[in-house]
This record gives sequence, structure tokens and C-alpha cells, in this order.
Amino acid sequence: MTLRPLATLVLVAGCLRGAPAAAPAPLPAERFFQPVAFADPQISPDGRRLAARTLHDHERYALTMIDLGTGKGEVLIKHAKLSVTSFGWKDNDLLLVAILGEYGHHVLSSIDLRAQKVNPLDRLNRERTGPIASYLPADPAHIICPWADGSLRRVEVRTGKSVQIERAVPGIDRWIFDATGTPWAGLGYLGEKWIFIWRNAPGAPWQRREQPGKNNPAIVP
Repeated sequence: MTLRPLATLVLVAGCLRGAPAAAPAPLPAERFFQPVAFADPQISPDGRRLAARTLHDHERYALTMIDLGTGKGEVLIKHAKLSVTSFGWKDNDLLLVAILGEYGHHVLSSIDLRAQKVNPLDRLNRERTGPIASYLPADPAHIICPWADGSLRRVEVRTGKSVQIERAVPGIDRWIFDATGTPWAGLGYLGEKWIFIWRNAPGAPWQRREQPGKNNPAIVP
């Protein structure tokens, strides 16, 4: 009773070996240069939600959130003329989002998931520039943003109000902070030189070191 099925399996296996599968068609070259459809996935601090930038018109990105418990997805921000360029979780119910507008202006907004509300924090304020410098994980109410004049400002995440915490240092556009948001070091490129600054105590004068060249610096204070 068991020989007939076994013989059938042997016959089928022989037929499969005799007819090799066709090689898959090569991917078109342009596929390798297309924007990714699912970018920058980030899980909320409590591990319950996942957010990501999702391509919606071959060029612009929306912001989509997935409930990891139910698998249900929800589009948080999507607009024909806007594109989400970066985002981050501030806490379990608050997302911070940088949105690129029609004329190259970045709008910083917060998304309050509990209140189901999007709050523009700078309302096309052209004084603010660049990405968020620090999300300040230990401070639930603030982030740090660079300003166009090179200074750093502490910004309230629900109102957009800000206060300057560090004056501009010529050439410096990247910063290192401690958990409280105090800047301790900075890096930049100016006049064909890499510039590295640091301080040994809060409020102390900046120490400075320079390294000529265009390659990534190897500066050790």
C-alpha cells in the first residue's frame, strides 16, 4: 500500500530534476537608483508602535505608524506637496517630524498621538535650520535645534517656544551634548580646515584644535 505513493514521488522528483527552473529575469538598472519605499523604521520607547517614512508618489515621503500588537497601520502625515525628511520618538505618544515644503523650507512639527493632533512648532520660521541637534531623551518637554545664525536653542516640543543656550561658533555645525542638553564639544569645516572645539566645565571657554584637509578628521583633544 505504501509503494505506489513512494513510486509516484520518485517519478515526480525525476521530472523536476529533468526540467530546471528558468533563471529569474535581471532587475532593471533603474531599480537600484529608486528611492526606498520604506525608510528609517523606529520603534516607540515602549515597543508598542513602529513608525517609518513611506514613499507615496515616487518622490515624496509620508509618515506611517504600525501598531505592533494588532498589525494595524495608520498614515499620520501625507500631502501631495510635502515630504517627511526625518522624524523621531520623543515619548510613547509624541513624535517629532521635519517636513520639507514646496519652496525648500523645513517645517518642524510634533504629532500628539493621544490628542490626535499635529502641532507646527516653527510655522515656516526661516530662522531655524538643519535637523534636530538633540532629542534630549531625559527631558520630555524640550529638544535642541540649530538656528541659521549658528546658535543653538532649546525648543518646547508642544508650543515651539525657544531660548538660546549657546552662541554661534564660526564653522561649527555638529555638536555633542550630555543628557541635560549641555553642549560639550563641536565639529565643523571652515576655510579648508576641520575645526574641533571642547570645554572641560560648563560655561568654560572653548578649547580649539584645527586640522587641514578635506578628508574626515582624526582629531583627538
